[in-house]
Amino acid sequence: MGGEDRAAKIEQLLQFGLDHYVQGQFDRAVDVWTRVLFLDRTHAGARAHIGRARAAMAERLRESEALLHAGVDACERGQAVEARALLTKAIQHGGANDEVLAALDRVERLGAVGATASGDTVRLRGRVRHPRRDVGRVAPRRPRRRAALWLLPVPLVMVAAGIAYIAGGWASSELGPTGARPRGVSSMSLESVDSLPVPSVPELALRRAEALADEGHLNEALGVLATVGRGAGVGQRLEALRGQLQRRLLEGVTVSDRGTVRSPDAAPTGRPTP
Repeated sequence: MGGEDRAAKIEQLLQFGLDHYVQGQFDRAVDVWTRVLFLDRTHAGARAHIGRARAAMAERLRESEALLHAGVDACERGQAVEARALLTKAIQHGGANDEVLAALDRVERLGAVGATASGDTVRLRGRVRHPRRDVGRVAPRRPRRRAALWLLPVPLVMVAAGIAYIAGGWASSELGPTGARPRGVSSMSLESVDSLPVPSVPELALRRAEALADEGHLNEALGVLATVGRGAGVGQRLEALRGQLQRRLLEGVTVSDRGTVRSPDAAPTGRPTP
């Protein structure tokens, strides 16, 4: 490279470095001016420019460290907004190292926790009742309400158990022992079972009471009738049977279908006395 070309190249590099220096890009300016020293090791202007750029870089580093310490102090005081502003300015001054980034991450977590805590505080304030408005107000007792909710299914279970008992007793009294059943009963098809009329629960209770009355258990028959409501569709038959049972209890004797006379408390024929 000739002398004129070298001088033009040096002048061009000096101008490029100065542009970087004005824009605050001191490290790039130092790199460009160092290339000038490769062309001319004794160039005093390039060495002076490099010295000024390195001094500016050191000053900026000191400012960045000062901003970092101030941001950390603000973070420890719980001032997330101020700490974030100081650390962001430190990064702009060229302090984007691991320490600054770690401190900024800590500030972000502090800000998130503070936002959550403020939201919880607002919700708690909305729930706090005014003391003057609560004067004379009786707070509801939730445990009793929960206990009442637990007790609601108990009557339903009792009614279902009573219905199952009535239906089971009627079935046993109607069908009799297993050995006495006809053989054709077990071989009935599903179509014949579906076509049979299904009696209602009051009808089953009425039949059960009639069977107990025929066996001489008048008190049990009256107990079964007591479980059937008046508007169940068998009101007339139910009242007639109840009146008949009450009259038989008053008379003190029971006449069975076979014509034998026995007392109401006597055990049925052919069965051991309980």
